[in-house]
Formats: sequence, C-alpha cells, structure tokens
Amino acid sequence: MPSLRQAPDVSGNCIRHSINLMAKNLLIVPVLFLSLFANAQKKGGKTPRIYSHGRTSNKSFTSRLKIYPFNRAAQIKIVSFPNTNDEHIPLEKDTVNYSRLSEIATLTFSQIDTLTDILYNFEYPSSGSNQRIASMCYNPRNGILFIDNNGKTFEYIEVCFECNRTESSSPKIELYRMWELTFDKLKSFFLKVGIRYGTSGKE
Repeated sequence: MPSLRQAPDVSGNCIRHSINLMAKNLLIVPVLFLSLFANAQKKGGKTPRIYSHGRTSNKSFTSRLKIYPFNRAAQIKIVSFPNTNDEHIPLEKDTVNYSRLSEIATLTFSQIDTLTDILYNFEYPSSGSNQRIASMCYNPRNGILFIDNNGKTFEYIEVCFECNRTESSSPKIELYRMWELTFDKLKSFFLKVGIRYGTSGKE
C-alpha cells in the first residue's frame, strides 16, 4: 500500500513569506517618505523654519539695527491716538502733530531690541496653522515713530490691532509679512511699555 506521507505545506510557507515581505515594506515606506520630505525641504527653501515659540528667524540685534528706518533713527517712540472718521497718525504740514497723540512712550535700547526682534524674527510662515486673514477694515490707533538727530519724525508705522494691519509712511520701510503671532507679541509689547489705548480692547 503506498505510503501516505504528508505533503509539505507549500501554501503556508508562501503566506508567511508574503506577510514578512509586507512587514518589511511597511517599515521601509515611512523611512523613504521622511527622507524624500527632508530633501525636498532642503531644496525648496521657501518655507521658513519654525524655531521655538513661533520664531522663524534669528537675526541678531546688530543686523536688525541696520534695517531702514532703524538705521537712521536717533530715537524711537510708540504712541496711541484717537481714531475718528478713519483717521491716521495726526499730521500737520507733513509733520506728526504730537499734541493730538494720546500716549507716548520713548523706547530704551533694550526695548528697541525687543521691538525689532518681534518685527523681523517672527515672519509669516507659508504653511503655518496659526494664521489670520487681515480684515478689510483699517482703524489704526497705534504707531511707531522714528525721530532723527534733529528731533524730526522722518518716518512712522501705523498699527491697527483691531484688523491686524500696518501701513508705513514710506515704501522704503520693508516689514516681513506679519501674522497673528506677530501682532499678539506686538500688542503685548505696547501694553508692557504703557500704551493702553488701542491695545486693551476697551476703547
């Protein structure tokens, strides 16, 4: 009578081999994806690197002071002013009318360091999740004034915290794209140096 030897379980071996191969592939794919993503980030260079606390750059104070109009300012003041009928920083004969300003704070060297850090080291990330679309309204109540050696205010930046927008007195003033975090930090800075109007939300 012929021997009934059990045939080798070929199908079982094939299944186990397929499972092992799939497991190896599942491990390789994420590693390959991460490698390709890292290389793409290096080549592209368009998305700013996000450092701690939303910082996207680490420009030094020395390099920030070389940016116009900080490089020409002998003194910097931050101010508030009442806004009625969509007014801007009060001017008279192309000169800032200080008598119509509500609050004025002259910045120390250390405070200028903080201000420029906020303006130039927290730019708008192209792929950030903490973004806010600026409102079409514009009701500025705050500003940054730049004074030269002769005591003349030669440039200014208006700030509307209600709408998260700024406007400058000159196209030569180049601000990086400001986003929600930038405005939040700027508002906290204004409050810290004593500017309440336009920043406290109680106007």
